Amino acid sequence: EGTGDHPVPSDKINVDYEGRLLSDDKTFEENEDVDLTLSTLIDGWEVLMPYVKEGGKITMFIPSKYGYGTNSVVRGGVVRIPPNSTLIFEVTLNKIVD
Repeated sequence: EGTGDHPVPSDKINVDYEGRLLSDDKTFEENEDVDLTLSTLIDGWEVLMPYVKEGGKITMFIPSKYGYGTNSVVRGGVVRIPPNSTLIFEVTLNKIVD
């Protein structure tokens, strides 16, 4: 899908995404029209997003070693992502920003 260019790890990308846990399908994060630098994200994004063209969509199943590994992610004093979690991201690559 998509008709534009493929991003490279050094690119800033504009995306819409939803992140869920495989274990319970619970959404831990959602954003629309957000700019992210690919090289600053978890390894799973850096590995898989170059397969998507601008305007395309991808569903990424990211094992814990390419996500947060043995670390948990805590926001507002609440564990949002437990250690060793497999993550699912639904991502639309709106555009490559630079």
